[in-house]
Amino acid sequence: SGPSGSNSFLSVSMNGAVITSRMVRFQTVSGRTYAVDVTPSLISGALWSNWQAGIAGTGGEITLNDTQNASQRMYRIRAIAP
Repeated sequence: SGPSGSNSFLSVSMNGAVITSRMVRFQTVSGRTYAVDVTPSLISGALWSNWQAGIAGTGGEITLNDTQNASQRMYRIRAIAP
């Protein structure tokens, strides 16, 4: 049941905005690497920017705090292929 096993999948949860920050939480697999991208909109043609990269999986949940003062921000979490 390693990072390439059939039971290996990405699970994501988020809380609502917390006064000045947002928290992005996701379950990781040890041996996997992750990246998180952001965009202000999901309209066609909106560009994604790399926000966090090279996040090493721990086998547990990872929490990232986003203190960017943006009224709207979408997140895309990617598991990087080994």
